[in-house]
Amino acid sequence: MTPSSPFAVLWNSDQRALLRELASSRTAPLRRVRRVHVALACAQGTASAVTTRTLRLHLDTVRRWRKRFTPEGLAALEAAAGRSVDRRAAGVRA
Repeated sequence: MTPSSPFAVLWNSDQRALLRELASSRTAPLRRVRRVHVALACAQGTASAVTTRTLRLHLDTVRRWRKRFTPEGLAALEAAAGRSVDRRAAGVRA
C-alpha cells in the first residue's frame, strides 16, 4: 500500500479548467506543462510514485511540486516560470 502525502492539492472547477487548457498547450514551455500535469495528478489523489512512473519524472520532483502547490496554489506555476526568481528573497520556502 502506498502511503498518502500530507500535502493535499485541491483545485476548484475554474482552476481545473485552466490547468487542463495549459496541459494541452503546444506553445507553453515543456517544464510548465509537466508541472501542470503533476498538479492535475496530485489533485486527482494519484500517489506520487504513480505520478512519477506515468510522467517519467523523478520522485523528488513530484514531491517538491506537490509541496509547493499546497500553500501557493496556481501562483507556484507563475513563481517557477523563470529560473531567475530567487525564492529565498521572495520569502517562499521550497
